[in-house]
Formats: sequence, structure tokens, C-alpha cells
Amino acid sequence: MLTPLSLTEEENIDEDPSDGFYTPIRGSRGQLIRDEQTVNVFLLALLSAITAATVPFHTRWLAERNAMVFQKNVQYVARTDGHLRKKNGQSSCLIEVKPRPRRRPNDVSIRVQESAQMAAWISQHGVKSHDPEKDCSIFLLSQDEDEIYLTFPHFTEAYGKDDKNMADLKDTDFLRMREYGPFFLQSKNDVRHVARFLHAYTLHVSRQ
Repeated sequence: MLTPLSLTEEENIDEDPSDGFYTPIRGSRGQLIRDEQTVNVFLLALLSAITAATVPFHTRWLAERNAMVFQKNVQYVARTDGHLRKKNGQSSCLIEVKPRPRRRPNDVSIRVQESAQMAAWISQHGVKSHDPEKDCSIFLLSQDEDEIYLTFPHFTEAYGKDDKNMADLKDTDFLRMREYGPFFLQSKNDVRHVARFLHAYTLHVSRQ
């Protein structure tokens, strides 16, 4: 969810019927999902099942809607559907869910929203650069209907500078989102692969 920085808290309510909050939509495999909170509850239950027995309690996947402020040349507030809370209270991974699949023709709205959320997270946490080929500690976990995606940001130090001039950046400097998926919940192999990665990642974060 993205809202202009000038809006009040009462106005920052996601009431977009296209997100399935007020209009029931029928999924690609026949499911009827009325509210994205249904997807969020399922994803958090899955994450809990994967990590609860082996990860210390101070590191937990939570359904907290973090508000992240992006204040550069454009100002906005980005809210996610959850995050992985580290021992120090900071977020390590963002969660975004939708009650509909993202693989719809000419529909890039979900990816645009996730990119804006990641840009706000990078800005707020002061991350200077990130290359998922060398470090996969920052990513966005998404579930759209019954599809799971892992999306990793890639950007250079030129993009991460607080005083950067956007006009001076090269095409390769800008934030790029590398998306992996979909991993289908009906597939045992897909769920196994995702579960192994998320368990290892959560355990790693808990030891930092």
C-alpha cells in the first residue's frame, strides 16, 4: 500500500476494490478469496510452522504493517503486510500479500508496489548497496493467492547515496528487482524448496 506523505493515519486505509477487500474475486484455480488478510494469515502460519521449533523467539515473522517513509525527490509512505523482526527490533525481510495472482496480462501494479516498498525500506535503513549474487540478506517475500515469490533488490552505491542526483545515475545504478517464482503451494517440491531457504535464512538472521 502506498500513500502520499501528506495523508493522515485515518486516510491511510487500503480501500482499493481491485485488491479484493470489497469485491470477491475468483482465483486462477477456482478459489474465492474475499480478503487479502486470508492470504496473510496462511503465510504467517506457514512461516511459523517452518521456523518455530528451531529459531529463537526473539526473531519472528509478524503480521505488523510497517510504515516506511520515502523522502527523496518524491515523498510517500509505503506499508507492508508483515516482516521478519530481528533481535534488535528492526526488519530484515518484508512481506506483501495479494488475494489475486500477479500473472495477469499487462498488470504490473503488484511489482510497482513492491519496488516502491523496497525503495522506501532502503531509504529508511540507509542501505548503501546490495548485490543478491553476493548477499541475499535483503528480500521481499510475497504470496499472491496460492503463489509464493522471492524478490531480491539490486542497486549500486551510486543509488544508495543520500545526496544522489538521479539525473547522474546510470541505468545499471538504479534499483532492480530480481524475482524468483512462482512457487506453487500445491507442489510439494516447490514448498520444500521455499521452506528450506526461509528456514535457513531465518536461522541465520537470529544469530546476528
